Amino acid sequence: MPGGQPTTAQPSGAAEVRRARHTAVLLGCVFPLLAGLALYGWCAVATVCLTVVCTLLAVRIWRQIGLRGGLLRVRDALLPAVLLAMMLPGDLPVAGGSQASALGRLAAIPAAALLLAMLMWLGAGAAHVRLHPVLCAWLVVAALGGRELQPHAVLHRLRALTGDLGRQMSSSAVPSGEDPWIRWRWRPAADAVRYEETAARRLGMYTSPWRSTPPPWHSVEALLRDAMPPMEDLVVGGHPGPLGASSAIAVLVGGLFMLYRRATDLRVPLVGIGAAFLGFLVLPVPVLTGAEQTQWRPLFLPRAHIDLATMLTFVNYQMLASPLLLAAFYLAPLSGIAPRRPAARTVYAVLFGLGAAACQMYLWCEGGPYAALFLATQLVPWLDRALPARRRNISTAPGPAEVCPPV
Repeated sequence: MPGGQPTTAQPSGAAEVRRARHTAVLLGCVFPLLAGLALYGWCAVATVCLTVVCTLLAVRIWRQIGLRGGLLRVRDALLPAVLLAMMLPGDLPVAGGSQASALGRLAAIPAAALLLAMLMWLGAGAAHVRLHPVLCAWLVVAALGGRELQPHAVLHRLRALTGDLGRQMSSSAVPSGEDPWIRWRWRPAADAVRYEETAARRLGMYTSPWRSTPPPWHSVEALLRDAMPPMEDLVVGGHPGPLGASSAIAVLVGGLFMLYRRATDLRVPLVGIGAAFLGFLVLPVPVLTGAEQTQWRPLFLPRAHIDLATMLTFVNYQMLASPLLLAAFYLAPLSGIAPRRPAARTVYAVLFGLGAAACQMYLWCEGGPYAALFLATQLVPWLDRALPARRRNISTAPGPAEVCPPV
């Protein structure tokens, strides 16, 4: 065996349940991946294939290193690789503004895959290490890549699935800017439309307290009116974003499929999304901005002078423009990361949701949910010890699909 040590055999029943749940999660990933295929064409295929192949090859290499290498299994790397590909930008293989930028964007895929395999090796057989390899790999690559890894392009509706994402036209050339992507009827001069700034980027520019200059929008109403795309572009698809999070409907369908197959726990995404919705309402936002002073108010307070429609629209944009739904359905419920006890899972989901709202508005809109999930996972051992469990819920069988299943 690699590493010189035989692996510990698992009970056949537990192994079969784990494989069935892994399969259900992989099938749930098909729905957002198909939406990404329609929006990004061959770039989506290249991103997924390159990420999976590089991850599997890297895992085979790390299997030969040390005693922990013998605990790694190549087949268990497929799900983390697919999840990592869903978190990457859909237009990542497309050339940037220069040759160096293009090489840097393309090199991010094998770099993330190699880092993922390294983190899986680090967490193999170490029960005291609460490590989410997919999250850590993405956070490191995104922090190092910066704006070079921002998504910018999406295929025109008439060129969906078959268009070339490398042939781009500026979004300023779109003749009917108010129409959502799904209603575009005009003949494009190129296959793809390029946006210099995404909705998530503009939301972060407006709500961040660390900005050096005031944003160009003086109020929440001006932000929603002048800077945000049609909400249908975030619900159905048509706005640049992560490969697996560009269509909220596809993410929800995939999440509901996994819930139907009992591959994930209902309380984690439900409570997490509800807590995030509440967090966007109660956390202070800049209701008025200016060169000298900015007024920060919670949206629900009467002194914020925000009507109900504007309030709900702002919250919906915050939830749809970020990868919050992807993190809530596909990452947070994984039992290798989430607590085992039901009460602990509820508290864990609340912490994730509130943390996602805070990180998204005040730190990093594009990666706030991932950062909040990483912080919440560090409290999981304490939650499992502190919160009691009902006797009938204590089981030795594996929970929902795991990123790094124990052996």
